[in-house]
Amino acid sequence: MKKNIKKFLIAGVVTATMITSSQLTTTRTAEAGWLGDILGTVINSTSGNASHGKAVQRNNANQTDRILHEAAKNNDYDLAVSALSRGARVNSMYDDTFPLAYALLYASNNNDYRMADLLIEHGADLEGWYDSSRSHFYAFSGINNDTVMYLLDKGLNVNLTDENGYTLLMIRIISTEIGSQKPRSEYVQELVNRGANVNARAKQHIKFIIPNYLYYYQKGDTALFGAVAMRDVDTAKVLLYAGADKNIRNADGKTALDIALDYGDTDMIKLLMDWPNVE
Repeated sequence: MKKNIKKFLIAGVVTATMITSSQLTTTRTAEAGWLGDILGTVINSTSGNASHGKAVQRNNANQTDRILHEAAKNNDYDLAVSALSRGARVNSMYDDTFPLAYALLYASNNNDYRMADLLIEHGADLEGWYDSSRSHFYAFSGINNDTVMYLLDKGLNVNLTDENGYTLLMIRIISTEIGSQKPRSEYVQELVNRGANVNARAKQHIKFIIPNYLYYYQKGDTALFGAVAMRDVDTAKVLLYAGADKNIRNADGKTALDIALDYGDTDMIKLLMDWPNVE
């Protein structure tokens, strides 16, 4: 038994998602009793000064907070309710994981709208997974387009920009469209309709490998460069109709047309060559 308890403590609260809220408040079975008792003790011992403030708490997630993280990570709604009722801080973060341990980010990555609604109702910051040390690449690497639209409906800023100059529009264009139900161009049109800045420019090139993306913007690139790199003529048209400037040059002195030439994409070359300049 001591060996099993030690294993549980070392693992943090990963296995805690096996315990439902009813198990936390009722008599434990002989088989699950020791785990339920430990979990109950953890929650009760850390809930004294917890609150649901909007301010994001970085790198100070206590055990109660981490139980909430694990609940969101594993789609355990009952456990999340129990953790919140016992003082788990909805905006707490834990940096020693990838992706960032943040309850709403886990729920969004899982496309779990019920969990996300619960967290938002308890004050989850829609932009809480972003700070100057993390690119949007991290935050949105596993979230599909439908979930992004859900978050926008909840109040996410369509022009939220990270320290690299990357906007939501730029990132969604180069994503692999995990779980998406519509073509990329339709999602881009929705972002444009919500006021996305089509001429925002990347401030620097991302030099590290990020999953689920097929192109990495260079310094000075706009969303149009991403559409060209993805060889997506329909998305490029959406951007151009929305006022994307085809003559913007990146830090290498290249325009979107130059990128199309590099890729040998004749359809894109024709589109950009014939499209009128932005007045």
